[in-house]
Amino acid sequence: MVHFAAEGYDELYVVRLRRNEDKRIDVIALAADSRADVDALHEKVAASGCRIIFAPKELATLGCGYGVRFFSPDGLPFEISSDVARQTPSELARWEGVPAKISRIVLHSPDHQKLVQWLCDVLGFKVSDWLGDFMCFLRCNSAHRRIVILPGRPASIMLPMTC
Repeated sequence: MVHFAAEGYDELYVVRLRRNEDKRIDVIALAADSRADVDALHEKVAASGCRIIFAPKELATLGCGYGVRFFSPDGLPFEISSDVARQTPSELARWEGVPAKISRIVLHSPDHQKLVQWLCDVLGFKVSDWLGDFMCFLRCNSAHRRIVILPGRPASIMLPMTC
């Protein structure tokens, strides 16, 4: 497994790759503020009928922490964790051409409106806005777009943000 960090961010890595015959998403990881938040989100995910990969536990991945892993209604693997080790981000010069952090994740869903509702009701995201009924921008903090939802078969991409 190979881990890639974003220079201007305090997470130990933002993308990890592993050799596998299947071309698939390994996991989409989201952060929670506390173990209690992880536990509460686990309960909501389980109550929504989604399949749990593992219940909240100590994580053995780079950065460790405490987390839960599950499949979204579309079958994409998600992890929510807290207490993950952090690093000191690098000082980046203005216009330095390296990713500072991941700015958003773009998800495709065969029923994108249903997925938007699930992300809001279960994981607590808020709708920032819609582009027609085609594209939805969701937030979980002050950033306008953390997750973007589009129609299509289940897949995701991550968009880096530079200075």
